[in-house]
Amino acid sequence: MISQRTTVLTVACLTCALFFGVVVWNWGYGGEEGRALTSSVAPAGAPIVSQPTLEKDGRAAPAAEPAQRTEVSATIADPEGAPDPKDALAKAHKDLALHCRAGLDGVLFVNEVLDSVLAFASLPVDAHPDLEFGDNDAIAYKLLGAPEGTTAHVLVGLQPYYEDGRTFRYLQMQIQEDCGTSEYLLDSQREGPFISLSIGYDETDKYAPTRFGLTVQRPVDIAGSRDAGVDAYHGRYTHGARFWVDLLKDPYNPTTTTFGIVDGNPASTAAFDGIRPLAGNVHLDQERLATLLRQLQSHLSTIKGE
Repeated sequence: MISQRTTVLTVACLTCALFFGVVVWNWGYGGEEGRALTSSVAPAGAPIVSQPTLEKDGRAAPAAEPAQRTEVSATIADPEGAPDPKDALAKAHKDLALHCRAGLDGVLFVNEVLDSVLAFASLPVDAHPDLEFGDNDAIAYKLLGAPEGTTAHVLVGLQPYYEDGRTFRYLQMQIQEDCGTSEYLLDSQREGPFISLSIGYDETDKYAPTRFGLTVQRPVDIAGSRDAGVDAYHGRYTHGARFWVDLLKDPYNPTTTTFGIVDGNPASTAAFDGIRPLAGNVHLDQERLATLLRQLQSHLSTIKGE
């Protein structure tokens, strides 16, 4: 007969053996899951390795996709070194004022003027006519976004002209800076800088300029001069400089002149003592002119709704 003490001892030994067996199985055969549970802290200096995420059924979830590197496009909105259109327009505005001032002394840099005018021509056009703009030979369309106090227009000629059996049309631009203001300059009160140009073209080749005329000026403000104590109806006052060329017949021999008023009447260079013949650079770059004509033709397409 087995004593009660012996029975208790036997049960205790069996319980310890069972517990030891479970631990051994879990360590030896429980796989990664078992080892992960018993090794949550890595030894000092060991590389850090992320543990796999477990699915609900105990399997390791698929490895996460590597992080995608965000590529920076080579083409960005404002690449370093590229001029900001607003800065280009502000510079053109300032430069045209300088060219108009130089024209009073008979100085003209025709290609530099074209560069500045192109900055204005690059503005979007209002496809509706500007009914406040008065012109007998053309319809005016405002360019939107000009600097404050400045107006810029594209003018579309109403009637073609004919020569040597060919039909020609023309597009114009006018830029008036500091509208409605005047300043005392060169012995009289003068209106703000004013630039006007006209480009002729053959209807069969609308991108090829055939004639070109350009004027830069600071006209005398006669009423304002009178208020300033100057009678502009007496004396000689230059208004600016003028350039004109026929690109079909004589492209390398432009007509250049200063012009203004003498005793209140229109006059040209010959009437002005001490005003030298037109100086500067009047060798027209026809590629610049063709670029400007293409831009004006683009505006014409917008106006026509093409």
